[in-house]
Amino acid sequence: QFQVWRLVTPFLVTSLSFNGLVHMVMLYRHSVAVEKEEFSGRTADYAWFLIFCGVAMASVSWITQTTLLSDGLLLAVTTLWALHRADQIVSFFLGIRFPARYLPYALMGMDFVLGARVPFAMVYGWAAAQAYYYLSVDLPAQGGLNYIPTPQLVYRLVGQPPRVGARPLSTGFASTSQPVHQRPGGGHNWGQGRRLA
Repeated sequence: QFQVWRLVTPFLVTSLSFNGLVHMVMLYRHSVAVEKEEFSGRTADYAWFLIFCGVAMASVSWITQTTLLSDGLLLAVTTLWALHRADQIVSFFLGIRFPARYLPYALMGMDFVLGARVPFAMVYGWAAAQAYYYLSVDLPAQGGLNYIPTPQLVYRLVGQPPRVGARPLSTGFASTSQPVHQRPGGGHNWGQGRRLA
């Protein structure tokens, strides 16, 4: 049977518990923060991030038979949020404070302790977000290509014009490259120079 909703429901179903409620609140807060700051005015790019992570998690979970991926979605969004705020101090359980870069690991560790099991869905979400960040942010910032640009179809679906030559997400490092001066008609402006005697 052609049950399309099965592609989406694993990311929406969560446990009816205090832990599940906390996860939903964290997902909402971090998702809003990422969309308003890192993806400000770029709804299509944020949608593509969610699609990329969702496809990656669903592909792995199909092999490992992991049925619920809502915690993986939480870790994907939280990991991207933390990567852009690595040194920001956050408060965790019982008022424990540490840099945001460690928040995904703290969530996975807490879930492991409370559930007495390896949180595979969280690991998948963490890995998917790390891959997205490296391919779309780190690598282009180092002069490489963006191997996972937002498809034109996603722009059309959200009603946004395609971003031609868009800059990658900020990594927090300033560029050291200098602009190359060119003449209006093409070619480099090498200066007047001096005639050799």
